[in-house]
Amino acid sequence: MAARKWRYIEEEGVSAYEGLSADEYMTEAQAEEAERQAWLKLYTYADHCALVGRFQHLQAELNLDFCRKADIAYSRRLTGGGAIIMGSGQLGICLTSHTERFDFNRLRELYMLFSAPVINALQELGVEAGFRSRNDLEV
Repeated sequence: MAARKWRYIEEEGVSAYEGLSADEYMTEAQAEEAERQAWLKLYTYADHCALVGRFQHLQAELNLDFCRKADIAYSRRLTGGGAIIMGSGQLGICLTSHTERFDFNRLRELYMLFSAPVINALQELGVEAGFRSRNDLEV
């Protein structure tokens, strides 16, 4: 069986809206593609933006008045999870794959599988990193 190809995208300094809308596009395109290629996007955001998880209450998580006054963009991710602040010094990762490639009924194992190369690379650079909690990669 031939190795399956992946699509790779790298971007720097995207806005909250650009970053998350690209993630959404990748997710939707993945579902419709005949080739079923997985996509990996590594990116940084422009300083600074706030991102909330899919199920979070925006007003409860962010001080929207402060964000507006300080010109801090904010947006909602397709995925769950907590509120995060992103900027040029942080790496965003988006990985999409069709369900026939991986067993999505075992999410924790998938998180660990996908996190392992990132954790290993960080550790090789001398950064203490590990997989913690339910689905957190901590450094």
